[in-house]
Amino acid sequence: MKTKKLSEISDIQYGYAFDSHYFTNDNKYPQLVRIRDIKRGFSETYYLGKYDEDYVVHYGDLLIGMDGNFNISRWKSEDALLNQRVCKIAAKQDIIDEEYLQYALSRRLKHIEEKTAFVTVKHLSAKTLSNLKLEVPSQVEQIKIAQIISKISKAINTKKDELRKLDELIKARFVEMFGDLKFDTSLSFYVNSLVAGKSLAGKQESPNKVLNTGAVSYDYFRNDSKNLPIDYVPLEKNQIQTSDLLISRMNTQELVGAVAYVWKAPKHTYLPDRLWKAKLKDNVNPIFIWQALIYPLSKIQIRRMATGTSGSMKNISKNNFLAVKIPYAKIQKQNEFANFVQQVDKSKVAVQKSLEETQTLFDSLMQKYFG
Repeated sequence: MKTKKLSEISDIQYGYAFDSHYFTNDNKYPQLVRIRDIKRGFSETYYLGKYDEDYVVHYGDLLIGMDGNFNISRWKSEDALLNQRVCKIAAKQDIIDEEYLQYALSRRLKHIEEKTAFVTVKHLSAKTLSNLKLEVPSQVEQIKIAQIISKISKAINTKKDELRKLDELIKARFVEMFGDLKFDTSLSFYVNSLVAGKSLAGKQESPNKVLNTGAVSYDYFRNDSKNLPIDYVPLEKNQIQTSDLLISRMNTQELVGAVAYVWKAPKHTYLPDRLWKAKLKDNVNPIFIWQALIYPLSKIQIRRMATGTSGSMKNISKNNFLAVKIPYAKIQKQNEFANFVQQVDKSKVAVQKSLEETQTLFDSLMQKYFG
């Protein structure tokens, strides 16, 4: 099968270093596409200065981030401006199908990212990108492959939408039951203490694991762990238990203070130093506390309390976290709400299982077609 350089099968438009003096929050001006905007497909930064039409991005344009995770995605919003370290790819239609190109590129970029896994800040140079070699089958075969993968990709997105809707159902129920209440009760009313663990990493396979910070990052627990040293005896009090409430005390500004409820604890897994376990008082339902702490008003409080220099990891102290204000609710109301959340979670488990199976199929097809 023929291989061609990316520069031979597409036109690459690199972004421009727009003057930050003209950045604004006023949405009457064009959006400015920065690396963080690529996956979500819209920007909340606007540009009020002059610009060249060559740097205008349209709905559906294929964009690549040249730092970080090298994300590739189509722009999902109105016309915007292409900022530095972001590039636009336009397939040469007589050579390659653009949808096929997107999947082929995403695979190659993933390989590059994996090779630079231990680099603190990952950069993709214009030279590396333009010289990327991709397999180019016949256009008939390209379209066939793209259609197969697109069908699976749409199924994945549908299942993710189902999960989002179930989450929204829980939030709506929280508002229905507690939305009229004041957020005037300190978390310390419900929580006795916050306990941190210890982070050690072992090189050998070990029966005992320690959670990574990412286990809690997005307010849902996932079993993301690493080996503890094989000769280390962890403290029993730090073992993760079903129904535990875990908090991320140190993370990025977006993720600091993330809270997760452990529906089912993994075996022999322990708390790291960057996560807290909340020790609740009697007659407190952890599911209610979890949902109260991930409610937007609580999130705003937590982010305001987090400290750390701009651009670095943020921290929140125990005292500040315990001072976060949430609603007061009697245990009967807490339990009523928690029972609802548990019923919704049963539906989520079924959808999540289907999503994981579909994702596995997608990954195997990407491996089959693009290596």
